[in-house]
Amino acid sequence: MQDHLGLEWSYKKDDVKANAGIDVNEVNSATLIPPDLKILLRLQDLIKRGNLNAVAKEAETLRQNPQFVLFAQTLTRFAKDFEVKQLEILSKNLFS
Repeated sequence: MQDHLGLEWSYKKDDVKANAGIDVNEVNSATLIPPDLKILLRLQDLIKRGNLNAVAKEAETLRQNPQFVLFAQTLTRFAKDFEVKQLEILSKNLFS
């Protein structure tokens, strides 16, 4: 197909950095202040189900509290960029 249509494929590197330059392996409780356990469990469930729109909406709600702005921005970036793997890693890091 590539030869017949004269296409050149470009591949996105599959690394742990999101498009926004956040390294989820460096994200921890020292860098982000997560919300209470009830909200984290709800976010974890949304992430597991792949409901990125709901994750982004939850992040917008969290953003209204200055304490959670960085956490909310991280969630929003990953959700809007469809970075499910990054969200799963973030969720796992917060519970470990």
